[in-house]
Amino acid sequence: MNVISKKNPMWEINGRPQVQKAEYLSKDFAELEDTQLWPKVWQVACHETEVARVGDYVTYDVGNESVIIVRTEDDGLKAYHNVCPHRGRALTDGNGSTKEFRCGYHGWRFDLEGNNVYVQDEEDWEGSLCRKDLKLHEIQVDHWGGWVWINMDPGAEPLLKFLGAVAERMECYDLHEYKIRWYKTFKLACNWKLVVEAFNEGYHVAATHPELLSYNEDYTQCQPFGIHTCYWQSPKHAPNNPALIGRSRRKGGVDDSSDFRQFLVTYTEDFDKALGAMVTEEQIRAAHEVLAELPKSASQADVMGLWVEKRQKIAEQKGINWPEISPEYIEQCWHVFPNTVFLPTVDGLLWYRARPIKGDPDHCYYDVLSLERCPPDETPEFTHEVYPDWRTASPGRILSQDYENLERVQQGMKSSAFRQSRLNPVQEVCISNFHRALQAQLNIEEGRSTVD
Repeated sequence: MNVISKKNPMWEINGRPQVQKAEYLSKDFAELEDTQLWPKVWQVACHETEVARVGDYVTYDVGNESVIIVRTEDDGLKAYHNVCPHRGRALTDGNGSTKEFRCGYHGWRFDLEGNNVYVQDEEDWEGSLCRKDLKLHEIQVDHWGGWVWINMDPGAEPLLKFLGAVAERMECYDLHEYKIRWYKTFKLACNWKLVVEAFNEGYHVAATHPELLSYNEDYTQCQPFGIHTCYWQSPKHAPNNPALIGRSRRKGGVDDSSDFRQFLVTYTEDFDKALGAMVTEEQIRAAHEVLAELPKSASQADVMGLWVEKRQKIAEQKGINWPEISPEYIEQCWHVFPNTVFLPTVDGLLWYRARPIKGDPDHCYYDVLSLERCPPDETPEFTHEVYPDWRTASPGRILSQDYENLERVQQGMKSSAFRQSRLNPVQEVCISNFHRALQAQLNIEEGRSTVD
């Protein structure tokens, strides 16, 4: 039951997209990703602030691959396969700062430029070793939006071409001005693709996070941009595009007769408590100032208008640049193929990244980062927290609800009664687009099925 069919991965029943459960359970499929996906696609390796000084390095692990990203004095950012050319031992683990890389097995050493500078008992080779051949294997590295991106394929297209509409539409956000507020990695008992899917649609909100309906219209729209996608809420932010796909039909929020000032205060404080991201201290402070200055009868438009003005004023007082963002790009949530999802606001940003664990399709690492817009010369301190069991981390109400779902889905898919995911053809278009892009990357032919 867990053998993937290369001819028919994306089933269609009555023209509706379905996905074989083997994509999430099969070791064969995971091995295909290890050879055809991760070594050949652009992906976020770390944030620029993690490698800000010469000698700072980060180890990025994904599937079978491990990569070292390091700041060098001569060439800026470099990325290498994390493997000693002597006997294959990994050189680094985690992050830190160093003047050189030393293999813990036999002591071979390499400078930050990847050159071999020491071989223990080199005379044993009687001059047959060539320093050029002993260099660390360098891979492509680039940066965009404050992030360091890597691609292990030397023939890969340029990063900006890969990003396409994502880079174009996010240019007005000045993403490089966001700095990490907190960074947590959770080990989850589910396939990495399930995590990407869970944060790439709003269809689950009414059932999984019903308390959020008190604050927002559950009205989601989504649109593919090649291999990437975005989704958003509120029809007033919908781009005027004939390719627009879908909306939901449940509504929440408050009507014009409610005290929208108090609603705004409650929303910002509760969302910050439940997630600890996207909502900033400046937003909460501005909401309280609006509550104090406007009358209870103030309209939603007046409350929101003053709230934005105050957020901007507070930001400028702190030396934070306030961007001019096109209204149609506000509150868009992006999936960057294959494993990154981010949710931006003007002053806060939530960034997700899912990574497979070598040889284990039932588990993955899930990196969650909260970022805030900061003055150009300010970089807040943070600690990268890693949790082998997410339940010990107290990740907040919203993420806990999602993680509980994901682990139950992974187990449920193993049932003999479950054959394939039946994707919502309107509100889960981001997911079907993701799987089509994945199958194209893996050179799998899309097919049809008459099985119901």
